[in-house]
Amino acid sequence: MRKRMAGSKMVWFPKQRWVVTLVALAIGGVAGCGSPVAEFRPNVGFQLKTEAEAEAQLTSGQQENIATILEGLFGTPDDPQIPEVPGVEMAQLLDETALKMAGGAVAVDEDGRTVGLYRQHCAHCHGITGDGMGPTAEFLNPYPRDYRMGIFKFKSTPKNSRPTREDLHRILHEGVPGTAMPSFRVLPEDQKESLVQYVIYLSMRGEMERLLVPEALGVGELGIEGDQLFLDMSKKATDNEVFVERSVYIQEQLATIGNRWLNAQSDEVPAPPENWGSEESLARGRQLFFGKGACSGCHGNFGLGDGNTTFDPEKPFLDDWTKENWPVLKGEEAARQAPIRAAAGILEKRALRPRNLRLGVYRGGRRPIDLYYRLRHGIEGTPMPGLEISTGDDPKKLTSGDVWSILDYIRNLPFESLSQPHEELRNLKRERL
Repeated sequence: MRKRMAGSKMVWFPKQRWVVTLVALAIGGVAGCGSPVAEFRPNVGFQLKTEAEAEAQLTSGQQENIATILEGLFGTPDDPQIPEVPGVEMAQLLDETALKMAGGAVAVDEDGRTVGLYRQHCAHCHGITGDGMGPTAEFLNPYPRDYRMGIFKFKSTPKNSRPTREDLHRILHEGVPGTAMPSFRVLPEDQKESLVQYVIYLSMRGEMERLLVPEALGVGELGIEGDQLFLDMSKKATDNEVFVERSVYIQEQLATIGNRWLNAQSDEVPAPPENWGSEESLARGRQLFFGKGACSGCHGNFGLGDGNTTFDPEKPFLDDWTKENWPVLKGEEAARQAPIRAAAGILEKRALRPRNLRLGVYRGGRRPIDLYYRLRHGIEGTPMPGLEISTGDDPKKLTSGDVWSILDYIRNLPFESLSQPHEELRNLKRERL
């Protein structure tokens, strides 16, 4: 159990006007009438996976140092801070008023506004840290999203891009059908905006942590060796060159993370062909579904999500979050990590199942444009790939018109006779009504 350090230390990073307050992250502690202190948890799954790859382990001092840096940059759950990043218009990304409205404990401030919105509406599933491991998470299928990778499934941007702010607003407004994620359309706009910004904030913090862990283990860009602290305050005067180098690294990486969010743009969707929605387009879509589109391999010959590739016990369908939390380990390393994972409360491994397309339930939205994005870019972080579109005359690749035709076929599946209940079952339902 780490103890909270008395006082705080101030670090002036070079070539910048901002100050990072480095305060050790307390793992335990209470406040007030025995209320537990809300604290960000370390990314144990990522740390263990990186340790196995590096064949090294973080010391307690290195773990403390990473937590201290993150707290200096981003503050705490009760006092979230916006890091000042040279060259990045952070004010366009995060607003202090909005962040304070979402962060902290649930209460009403002196102006009569509700604050602590994230804990009120989100933390029970997504966790205080945004790790998708809130107290109700283990009972949900699928598990809540872990924001710390910066990967989001349902968005309008290309693969490896962050979602736009509008994408996150749409998820909040509509919810995610077929999951436990509800719609928050009843919330006022300023409250939804504050939650969107807090999700971005948690994601940025998580991404920064994912950069510091491998650096401390010696498998990052800086080539740190041994059990050095990433940013050792005691050596600021005696080894200033190293201190400056690592401080600049933090600045540069924060700038990269921030700009990914600021530069996120929805991909342009081409107009559907003139025959879209016709029997001709539907027939073409069916042909492509079983042919060049290769959709049936996962979704099955009847679109039920039971394709031949989905039931191989040796190669289960896993998303990127599960792969990170449950890497393939053997021998002593597997034995070492098992109790650590259990103590950290890492959620049990679950295999994915492709969508049953005959139900007409689309988690990323049912609008044609939403479905086009899913087909074109796939679902990031999952085995669902995007369809590659030809920019020339390559007959092996699809055209944008082909994607629209596949979409035609998929949207029609719930209305085929195979998807409808038998006549006797329909009559039985009427009798019960």
